Amino acid sequence: MNSLGRKVLVASFSMLVLLIGCYALVARELAEWNDASASSMLDFRRALLDAEIHSGLARTVGETASYALTGNTDYRSEATESLERARLAAAELRRIADQTAARSDVDHGRFLQRQVRLLQSAQAQLNQVSSAVSAGGPLRAAVALRSIYADEAERDALWQEITAHRQQERLDDEQALHDHGRRAPLLLLAGVATCTAMMGLFIAYVRWRVVGPLTTLAQLTTSVAAGDLTQRAELTHRDEIGQLQCSFNQMVVDLERQRRERSVLVESLARSRDAAQAANRAKSDFLANVSHEIRTPMNGVVVSLDLMHETAPDEELRRLAEVARTCARSLLGMLNDLLDFSRIEAGRLELESVTFEPLRLVTQMVELHGMRARAKGLVVTCQVAADVPARLNGDAMRLGQVLLNLLDNAIRYTERGSIDVSVSVDPPLLLPVQVQVPGQAAGRPVVLRLRVTDSGVGIPPEAAQKIFQPFYQVEGAAACNHGGVGLGLGIARQVARLMGGEIGFDSEVGKGSSFWFTARLLPDTNSGAEAAPAAQPRRQHPAGKAVLLVEDHSDTREVMARALRRRGLHVTTAEDGRVALALAAAADFDLVLMDCRMPNMDGFQATRAIRALGDGRATVPVVALTAYGLTEPKQHYLDAGFDDLVVKPYSLEDVETVLYRWLVLERRESVLPPRAKDVFAATARPSKRTPNPDPTWPSPGRTDS
Repeated sequence: MNSLGRKVLVASFSMLVLLIGCYALVARELAEWNDASASSMLDFRRALLDAEIHSGLARTVGETASYALTGNTDYRSEATESLERARLAAAELRRIADQTAARSDVDHGRFLQRQVRLLQSAQAQLNQVSSAVSAGGPLRAAVALRSIYADEAERDALWQEITAHRQQERLDDEQALHDHGRRAPLLLLAGVATCTAMMGLFIAYVRWRVVGPLTTLAQLTTSVAAGDLTQRAELTHRDEIGQLQCSFNQMVVDLERQRRERSVLVESLARSRDAAQAANRAKSDFLANVSHEIRTPMNGVVVSLDLMHETAPDEELRRLAEVARTCARSLLGMLNDLLDFSRIEAGRLELESVTFEPLRLVTQMVELHGMRARAKGLVVTCQVAADVPARLNGDAMRLGQVLLNLLDNAIRYTERGSIDVSVSVDPPLLLPVQVQVPGQAAGRPVVLRLRVTDSGVGIPPEAAQKIFQPFYQVEGAAACNHGGVGLGLGIARQVARLMGGEIGFDSEVGKGSSFWFTARLLPDTNSGAEAAPAAQPRRQHPAGKAVLLVEDHSDTREVMARALRRRGLHVTTAEDGRVALALAAAADFDLVLMDCRMPNMDGFQATRAIRALGDGRATVPVVALTAYGLTEPKQHYLDAGFDDLVVKPYSLEDVETVLYRWLVLERRESVLPPRAKDVFAATARPSKRTPNPDPTWPSPGRTDS
């Protein structure tokens, strides 16, 4: 019998049989005790009935004698009543004798026969006395009295026998009850002790066969869970517990094997992770280098096209230059999308917090694309709800980027009709009460909802689930006609989520689309801060200012120098940082435009060297011209000593903005510190100190969809 279940079943059945036996013994003893008690009560009732018969006979005899002597009928009635009670007691004794015939003894039967005979004799004597009294013969009444007194001796003898018998019965009943009262508790105590002993044996058996091994296995399992795989269970049984012990040992062996395999896999994954990280870094470096290599010649293209557009002698050449500029900016937008997607994928896209005016920002974004829309014959409208706050804190550049993406798509895919832009505030039903942003006071967030609705071609239902996937474009002629690489909406969704919002759309093929996105922003808590003003109008810069242009790319250097000279500036050029440092040390310049990546001495080294000159020439404003501005943090350039940053490829508008900031505003605001870096930190870095006075740096329009 190797089955633990069968063993436990046999032990349980044995325990049950013992309990049943103990119960049977106790029940039998209690039944006998009950029978003895019933017999004792029956004997007591018999004694009462015998006493009733004896009393009735004695009273009958007395009343009969009084009746015989006096002739008073009241005595006869009393005698009749006493005789009737004695007869009833005798009848009850007869009934008891019939019910307990199996247990009745001979003496009770003989006593009952004699009592019945005495009752009959008493009745006959009463009848005889009644007849004698009625006849009036004293002699006959005296004869009846002698008969009555003759039965009295027999009655007394019978009562003495009954009394003696009753005394013996009482002693026997008391002894029986005493014996049963003593045996029943002993049996009950013995049963309880036996059951307790059997229960203890059963518990000990279960503990030895089941609980003990399971407890040991539980302790071993805890050790294994803590990482100790050297533990093994001792095989102490040949039943299910033994199978469990064998399975535990096999499990530990398998875990040890899996741990070794996992260690090998982890090492392999670590090598793969390191290789992937190295590949990702290589990809980032490759993108940065490609960005620089593309943006540097693109810078010459954009500036040259701007100059061509500016100096075109007739309208046709100006129109061709405008077409070329549009194509160049479209190419630049796709390049920016690729870089943004790479940064989002690497988790390196960070949001800034500046104070801006939503109405002004949206208006600028709409005006930026308004000329394209009007050129296609489209009507562009803009509506801002009354409950939109006048000032908000957030990343205005990224907010404008998402809106420009949606506007660009709407213009691309709409041939006729209108484009509507609306701004509203969602009800704050599911927003937390307070939000704390580092460096700002706590406030209730505002969910800004921007919607762009067009009457274009619409989006088919099968493309609705994929429209926000990277590099996805709706198939068909529309995609071919309108171009793009399919990154705009994917980037817009990621930026919206970084701002705590979401993006979505409603569309019907042939009737247009309505794209919307939300952004969670904070209200402006600094009442004294000024929001970003509109872009400064283009103006002629003071002639005669000395500008040092440092650029290693000869074509870009030539084009930029020509553009600066057309604005009345004296331009000195340098092909690397070493030449620029020598020129800056030998002459005074009002502004230095410094390329960052150059041979011999790069822009970072040259700027640090200029700052180390130690005289007034060390405070000259130095503006970084770099193609890495979208892949490297701006703080990196601030720490190197630069005062401003222009990202390649830049347009003439960007250059004019920088010239106006450092050759006009910087000279006009004489209360500013002499260090140009502080000027830049107060004007060009809105997230650090004060709102940006010139929203064109960094311009949201620099990232096209």
